[in-house]
Amino acid sequence: MPAMLTAHGIRLEFAPASGAVDEFRFWGSAWRGAMGHALKRHACLFDPRHSRCERCVLSDGCAYARLFPESTQPRARHGRVAPFTMFAEWTGGGMRVEVVLFGDAAAHWKGVAAKSLVDAGRRGVGGVRFAHLRTELLAPEREAPAGRWRVRMRSPLRCKANGRLVGPSEITPQVWFGALVRRVLALGEACGALPAARRLVDGARMPGWSGASWRWKELERYSRRQKAPMRIGGLLGAFEVEADERLARLLAFGRWTHAGKLASMGLGRYEWEIEDQGGRA
Repeated sequence: MPAMLTAHGIRLEFAPASGAVDEFRFWGSAWRGAMGHALKRHACLFDPRHSRCERCVLSDGCAYARLFPESTQPRARHGRVAPFTMFAEWTGGGMRVEVVLFGDAAAHWKGVAAKSLVDAGRRGVGGVRFAHLRTELLAPEREAPAGRWRVRMRSPLRCKANGRLVGPSEITPQVWFGALVRRVLALGEACGALPAARRLVDGARMPGWSGASWRWKELERYSRRQKAPMRIGGLLGAFEVEADERLARLLAFGRWTHAGKLASMGLGRYEWEIEDQGGRA
């Protein structure tokens, strides 16, 4: 039976236990890194401080190696796609972290991911220790009605066209749509569900948009590998589009896959609503 591009999500809420929270910080990178370290501690049979995943005979069945594929092929990490997205934000009174895992195999590890996030929060993320409050399951939408959609980026979209980062003056409906399609297809390939991903994007077309407004938002994260801060900015903005059934289906699911680059640490997240129908996600 062909593999399906299934999605399984969790949302965790935390309260700061110690340390000062920077409300304007980009938290996605810090939580992704902390989850990875915690997951390796839980999953690795050997000393995770010294083990080399690319040499491990058990990596094929390891949750850490599956969710962080750059660990098994570090030299090819730029071509490897993590089968999940993450979105972390400070809500004003607490920290909310959402993780959506894709593929049949990843579905079995949402509990492991949740446990790793709780452990990461307790040990400290970004200099702050967090107490876990609650966890709930998410049910990503796969269907949505056709109509006039308004799409708004919740986190910066980082994508390239002709080998260059796209700025506010270069973004077009085709560039935005291409970033979403490439992301969905890359996830499908990473999960062994490329035919299912192709069925999702086949027939979907992005017409011209209206009311589009874009600006550049610079973000920064610290790279342990490079031992230096790195800029990872992208585009924030919104637009309206007339979506038929095929495009609506892709846009609804794309909210969870994100669009563009660095989606597994939270970039490319968007929300949508449909005029005159009250639907919103």
